[in-house]
Amino acid sequence: MPSMYQAYLNKGIAFLAWGECIGVILVLITASILQFYFEELPCPLCLLQRAAMILMVLPILLNLRHERHIFNYTLSSLGALLLGGIAMRQVLLHINDPQGSGYRNILWGFHLYTWAFIMAVIIIAYNCIVSSALKEYRVPYLYYQHPQGKKIVITTILLFIFTAALNVITVYSECGFKQCPDNPTHYIH
Repeated sequence: MPSMYQAYLNKGIAFLAWGECIGVILVLITASILQFYFEELPCPLCLLQRAAMILMVLPILLNLRHERHIFNYTLSSLGALLLGGIAMRQVLLHINDPQGSGYRNILWGFHLYTWAFIMAVIIIAYNCIVSSALKEYRVPYLYYQHPQGKKIVITTILLFIFTAALNVITVYSECGFKQCPDNPTHYIH
């Protein structure tokens, strides 16, 4: 029988996992809003960063829906490593930028690709801490064991599916089935 401390730890970890998923989904939705409302077409590296974010969140959603497992944290960390590598490549491309402006606009003092790198580092640190702090790696059905938790998890999964589909539509409207231009200026479709 788990102790009261372990029960609170499990609830806290479940809440943080849900918060991680919602946070990344909000980042993807914000990127889509910036793209369509402010007409900031994403570059190919930006599109790869969005794909890495989707790969990063999917295993955490599995933790919420099924049982928490160390393998899901590992997959999420690998997605975050991919995101960090792509974002760092973009940061390094713009270090010696003659105009010093980087790619597109700044949000809260940093470019979006810098924020993506910061997010990747935070997610990797979070996954390492959570997976090393667990007494047991398998804890069944974090949120999914209660009726209200089922609604939260299903809503989060549906929001994730909508966001992923929106990103697929975004890529198709910008690039079609061809390679995306390095510096996009208009939509193809």
